[in-house]
Amino acid sequence: MTGANITPATTRKTTPANGQIEWFDGRDLAVYSDRPRLFAKLWAIPGVRRHQTGDHEMRAIFPPEALEQVAGVIQARRRRPPGSTAHLQKVARPPVQSDFGGLGSRRDGESNPDMGPSEGRP
Repeated sequence: MTGANITPATTRKTTPANGQIEWFDGRDLAVYSDRPRLFAKLWAIPGVRRHQTGDHEMRAIFPPEALEQVAGVIQARRRRPPGSTAHLQKVARPPVQSDFGGLGSRRDGESNPDMGPSEGRP
């Protein structure tokens, strides 16, 4: 990641399952994890320093050059803002049509106004 433009917006990565990477100060990043099995793997990465360590959680500081390795260990993904295109495409997908239809629906997708909530059931 040499020469990459590191800003708080580009370095905030998270997965609720394995940890979180945050902007620490003007030059370093921080990783938080509550998975004790990952602690040794994180500490083995060159440049990662222990910051706070508890029985079941830890926080470590590391340089931006180690971002890819740290993100790989905690399996981080970029957090996308709600207004991003990827988020909108996921929300805008049309509903999947089923051959079985729902209660009160017909195969052509139109709802049947004559069918009440209990009618049409076997």
